[in-house]
Amino acid sequence: MFDDAVDLFFRTPSYRCDSSVEILNALLSILCRGKRGVDMVPQILMKTQAMNIRIEESSFRILIRTLCKIGSVSNALELLTHMVDEGFAPRKNDFCNLIRFLIAKGKGKEAFGLLKQMKTSRLKPDIMCYNLVLDGLVENGEFTSADKVFDELLVLGLAPDIYTYNVYIKGLCVQKKLEDGIKLMCAMKALGCSPDLCTYSTILRALCKAGEFDRVTEVVTEMRQKSMQLNPKIYDILVDGFIANGDVNGARCLLDEMLNENLVPQQTTLDKVTGCDPRMLSQVQD
Repeated sequence: MFDDAVDLFFRTPSYRCDSSVEILNALLSILCRGKRGVDMVPQILMKTQAMNIRIEESSFRILIRTLCKIGSVSNALELLTHMVDEGFAPRKNDFCNLIRFLIAKGKGKEAFGLLKQMKTSRLKPDIMCYNLVLDGLVENGEFTSADKVFDELLVLGLAPDIYTYNVYIKGLCVQKKLEDGIKLMCAMKALGCSPDLCTYSTILRALCKAGEFDRVTEVVTEMRQKSMQLNPKIYDILVDGFIANGDVNGARCLLDEMLNENLVPQQTTLDKVTGCDPRMLSQVQD
């Protein structure tokens, strides 16, 4: 009942109730839930000026969040700038929302620029902000900027978490800087953050692609020594690597190992092994 809600808002003074930004925000929150309501917002905001209602920080946040949700990132950025011009200080969440949607649009450099704008606004970006930007830059292949982001967060004294390391190691491996990735993984525990299955998955995939299967065995042995159980995803990486290297027997042994450990193979793992050795299909079914 959007029309009725808007009508009630404009008739507020007739009920001996002063129009206020709180009532406006209540209306905006409702309208911003759907496209039809969002289309009504510009007209509402134009009329609020005549009602002597001044938009506050809370109103800007509702609008910025909505613009991000509908994918209108450029308008959200423009509104953020206008918010600053009006003397309001955006909060960290406002920047994070914009960074998240810039990354989703493949605009890693623009997201990096927002980090700088945060510092200009005297807001210290936290590790989550840096993780968002770092992930976007790596995903888009902007590795030089990714290196700057990683160096910058260290200079600021932020402690990288497991997500930070995993994203950065992934970037190193994509660039075929495998040795750097392995060195960083080995240094993680000393830096207060132990590698997890995702870290090992990234390294194992890179080692398989490089054909370094002796080192693959070493890494798997290291994982088992740490009582880390290989999951179906890691087995899929290993099977894929062994088959690509022409080692069908090795791939078959890995599948046997999975079944013995009562792990359910991914469909891709089954397809790869049974495609090379049809005899395995009946064995798996048994």
